[in-house]
Amino acid sequence: MKEGADDLVTGFSIWAVPGQPEAQELEDIIRTYAQRLGMPPFLPHMTILSGVKGLVAEEATVKLVDLADSMCPMEVEIETVTFKEDLFFQCVFGLLKLTNKLTHAHERAKQIYEVTTDVTFRPHVSDVATGSRAELAQELGSCLGGKRVKMDKLQLWRTLKEVETWELVAEVPLRPGDVYVFRLY
Repeated sequence: MKEGADDLVTGFSIWAVPGQPEAQELEDIIRTYAQRLGMPPFLPHMTILSGVKGLVAEEATVKLVDLADSMCPMEVEIETVTFKEDLFFQCVFGLLKLTNKLTHAHERAKQIYEVTTDVTFRPHVSDVATGSRAELAQELGSCLGGKRVKMDKLQLWRTLKEVETWELVAEVPLRPGDVYVFRLY
């Protein structure tokens, strides 16, 4: 496959995303807080893998289909919203309990995309990036705590530079079957 300069990937991310109506509800919350704080909004998602490099979009999409074929829809429950001071894209987020099934999804993605990394997998659902993290985590925790969200598709994103430049490349539904349950803690 011929690789064009514009299509050579220097950064893909694989996201699990919710279906409706949960996606719209979370998107509305994210947009509201992003506008209030003067930050760029983004779509609700759980990052399964980031830092995929050296592929063109077509190759990365074929791998996304393979990954989706090996997974079922996942249900996450937001129990606590927290924050981390040193990560922009995880400033305020719901931290997922690391389960065997979630670890398997991440490891399977690393295998399919041939990614090796020493970075610790921190499954999370991002809420908003901001400077006033502690107050916002408490505020968001009261409206999101206990919320259950079914992640029923995978998306492939070109995540280069600023959030505003991120590009959706492909979307694939997860295969029907057993629903994996992941709890946020």
